Amino acid sequence: MRYPLIESTTPALHGHLRAFDSPRNRSGTTLIELAIVLTLMAIATAVALPRWSASVEKVRLANMSRAITADFDYLCRTSMRQCLNRTVTIPRGASFMTISPPSPGVLGDATGRVDYSQRFPGVVFSAINFDGKRECTLDVHGQIVSSNRGERVSVGQVTLSGPSGTQTVDLLTGR
Repeated sequence: MRYPLIESTTPALHGHLRAFDSPRNRSGTTLIELAIVLTLMAIATAVALPRWSASVEKVRLANMSRAITADFDYLCRTSMRQCLNRTVTIPRGASFMTISPPSPGVLGDATGRVDYSQRFPGVVFSAINFDGKRECTLDVHGQIVSSNRGERVSVGQVTLSGPSGTQTVDLLTGR
């Protein structure tokens, strides 16, 4: 069976399709398409980058709070083991604490300084409260006591600040 309508339009159809098959149309993406894709990628990056960096800062705060809790726990245990009182001083606005007497084999360098700035850049101690003082003593019983009175502190909190927020660490409970 013959289809005269299709046969009569086929040469015209082939000529029309040949126009789309020219080398001019097979060149790939156009400059406009590339610009649109790059613009969409820039918008997506501009939206995602602040959220990502805020998440990184929150993780830094959480990790530094865990590190400080672990360091205090370790210092308490080594104070008991070595029968040695250690005084810990934390300056406000700094990213380090100082242990006296220095214990480079235990924690910190030869001067007793434990520097957190390399591991947690941008995070600082914004508030220190050991019963209203910036320092405390870890006694031979592994307890955090007041440097002045020698009594166990009732408050042992350190607040960490970073660009995206703050986090308070209770060194008495470890949370």
